[in-house]
Amino acid sequence: MLTSAVLRVVGLCTRHPWPVIVIAAVLAIGSALYTATHFAITTDTDQLLPKDLPWRQHELAYRDAFPQDRMLAVVQGPTTELVEMAADGLARLIHQAGRGWPVILAVG
Repeated sequence: MLTSAVLRVVGLCTRHPWPVIVIAAVLAIGSALYTATHFAITTDTDQLLPKDLPWRQHELAYRDAFPQDRMLAVVQGPTTELVEMAADGLARLIHQAGRGWPVILAVG
């Protein structure tokens, strides 16, 4: 039964190709217009999921406790002197880049 229905539709489309092309073009243009005017998405991951979910509340509490506006660089080396030289060089490069990091602390 399904095969005969498909064969009838294919036969109709091959007998009347121009109306089928026009109908397909009208549907494609209408779909594109509808999508352009009604489809919206945000790429802000903070707005994609509701904030009242339990795991989302835990994530927000974590972000409040540990703000992500800081960068940590760990410099390791075979000797303390080499580590200090590398850390000084890194701090100098970061300061020269001028990316808005006002404070650079060397710990240890």
